[in-house]
Amino acid sequence: MKFKISKKIFAHIDCDSFYVACEVFRNPALVNKHVCVGGDVTIAASYSAKRKGIKVGVPFWEAKRILGRDFVGIHPDMGFYGKISKKLMTFLREHTQNIEIFSIDEAFVELTGIPESMGLTLEQYLLYLQKKILQDIGVPVSIGVSNTKLRAKMFSKVNKPYGYFVGLSNEVVYDIFQDLPVSAIPFIGKGYQKRLGQHIQTVYDFSRESMFYYKRIIGKNATQLWFEINGVNCMTFAHTGVQKSISKTRSFNDEITNRSDLLWKRLVLNVDRLFEEMILNEFQLRNITLFLRNKAFETSRMSFEFEDYHCDRKQVVEVLAQMLKELQISGELYRSTGVITTDIQKYTPKQLSIFTHLNENFQKNIALEKVLGDIHKKYGNNTLKIGV
Repeated sequence: MKFKISKKIFAHIDCDSFYVACEVFRNPALVNKHVCVGGDVTIAASYSAKRKGIKVGVPFWEAKRILGRDFVGIHPDMGFYGKISKKLMTFLREHTQNIEIFSIDEAFVELTGIPESMGLTLEQYLLYLQKKILQDIGVPVSIGVSNTKLRAKMFSKVNKPYGYFVGLSNEVVYDIFQDLPVSAIPFIGKGYQKRLGQHIQTVYDFSRESMFYYKRIIGKNATQLWFEINGVNCMTFAHTGVQKSISKTRSFNDEITNRSDLLWKRLVLNVDRLFEEMILNEFQLRNITLFLRNKAFETSRMSFEFEDYHCDRKQVVEVLAQMLKELQISGELYRSTGVITTDIQKYTPKQLSIFTHLNENFQKNIALEKVLGDIHKKYGNNTLKIGV
């Protein structure tokens, strides 16, 4: 099969432990400390804490036990992180081209022709970009560069933290592919990995198999994944048009469980990711749906509609806690859980005084994250918690 290899140059800009980096920027005394950001569970950890075994999803009490006196727990300040993110994305718009925002701490950009216009090599430009972002925004980034966005996203992980990797020639690309496990491919979860077969262990293995082999396993996205991995740019990662819903889901590392505490832990992580995206995009929601997928891949769900649009995490958590009690079947084994909101809108300040309290509530919920973060920073984590 003949196809045209992309000659464009794309970069994936990925912040290093973004939430922790934001806290270090705000409080430089945290440099090289074992910082964990979260509440009931860890949603971000410094690299020093990661080296001690702290991963996303580890309960805060367990992180504190592992790290001992070196543990520094900080409640997430999503409002502050959102501001840093917007500064970063504005910077990228001004210094690169064709930006596609992927999440609060990562984006795709096109670099075609930019280094040459500045009289720099590509490597010199990447070093300049990293240094400039750290200097102007205050957070370190890792960068992956290739001729497709999917390749660039995989390559940004290669030399983390605060490194870069350039994979443009087929010789370099397919060489590094042999060292990358198939799990490095975005959107290929553990379920798909098992179904791919024992002969697909690395990204290189994936690239050598026929595209048609994956269609029956992965479905309609197989073609785009296969082309992107083999050098044909064809994927768009940014939201286009009017976004109408947000969904967040997580499977269990040990595949199935009937433990309520593990189900709740995954739900909390899903809620954190949901509100991360809402705050980044200034969304409010009006409904929330909880779903559980059991061992047999059967899905049960329950929904709740609020009286008005809001960005109140406490309300959502309270509703989900009650729905989980009603939805979970004792003894049933579950493999994943998630949350979906299908009725969202942009926050827009209303002019009429009758709606003043709605505007104030939105701003207060953003400010609440900062207040909690400041209190926990001064007096210790869990000094003050939002009740459920």
